[in-house]
Amino acid sequence: MTKSSEENRLSQKVFLLNNVIRDKTISDNGILVYCYLRAIQRTDMNYYPISVDIMDYFFRHTFDIESRDKKKYVDGLNDLEEHGLIHKINEKKYNFEYDLEPIYFDPTKTNKENNLWFTVVYTDELTTIMQIDDKKSNVSKAKLIRYFVNVVSTFRHGKSWTFVLSDGKETDGVIGFSSIEVLSNISNISKDTVLAYNKILEENKILYIYRANDLLLIDNEISGITNTYGRYKYKKFIIDEGEDHKKEYGYCQSVESIKHKTAKTSKRKSLGVKYFNLVSGNKMYDKETIIEIYKYAVEFNKRHENDGYCENDLKDIYFFDQFPFITEDCLKNKDKAKRPFPIEEKSNDDIWGEADPLENDFSIEEIIDMPGMNETKHNIE
Repeated sequence: MTKSSEENRLSQKVFLLNNVIRDKTISDNGILVYCYLRAIQRTDMNYYPISVDIMDYFFRHTFDIESRDKKKYVDGLNDLEEHGLIHKINEKKYNFEYDLEPIYFDPTKTNKENNLWFTVVYTDELTTIMQIDDKKSNVSKAKLIRYFVNVVSTFRHGKSWTFVLSDGKETDGVIGFSSIEVLSNISNISKDTVLAYNKILEENKILYIYRANDLLLIDNEISGITNTYGRYKYKKFIIDEGEDHKKEYGYCQSVESIKHKTAKTSKRKSLGVKYFNLVSGNKMYDKETIIEIYKYAVEFNKRHENDGYCENDLKDIYFFDQFPFITEDCLKNKDKAKRPFPIEEKSNDDIWGEADPLENDFSIEEIIDMPGMNETKHNIE
């Protein structure tokens, strides 16, 4: 394979359903094969000839495949069939025909009504991961693929998270802030494996992570903000966004500053409870409080617009139409509002970081989640 042929290879989008890539009952090989099948699937075709050799060539761009690796692809196909996601029509050794109709979906018709949330990755990202040198990173490529697509699934979408690229085009799905605990859970791997996989994906310039080395101590427990994740090509956006939030929520030795941050979080939680009581008819509040609840609801919806995690929990803004004092003037603020950012109280998974991921090998968040000296977690999943 020549360098020029690799450079001329066009990358294409691959649309993956979140409820598939996050299904812990599907094997890592199953997720790997699912990525391939979604990459080749078209709208006007349901039966597909599937060759294990061609599948491996798609990922590694070589026909040099060992028998043990062929079995992994076959196991992945069988797993997807056991889950009812594909149906075998015919087979001969390592060649098959499958009906792929069950995994087809139209990305333009996915929304909160049908609950079909999806993630977009690119074929060159998948092939880059599969072609990582085993001598440098001897890990399961299927697990690494699974982890990567799940990290991308946490990237924020919507108007509030749209960025303008150098060519003038706009795009969302650029940045994510999930904690190590969340990434560990949705990817079905341990926290120390998350740390190892992050390092590999950074070294191969697939992900960029704005790491933390700052610390917040509240009520004698560690609390803070998550690292910032994104594709390496969006490094500038990740750094800018990370620095902005670090300035607002980062470490400060001032006790009063820490108390202020805690108070802001407590106030949001309090308004959330009051919103529930108000719309449920459990309690009525005075005019000023209702206005505060309304502002909280509007802010919440803007923050989570088109966010698959909270789409079903968006606040009912129309409920406030019954109050004549609720007008657009209620939302006016002399100070420019800063983009809200999730802070988890009393958590050891949410800390911010420095800009260069390789100069500072681990963030406070990652160090906290590392095994202690007396632990023997030597096996990377």
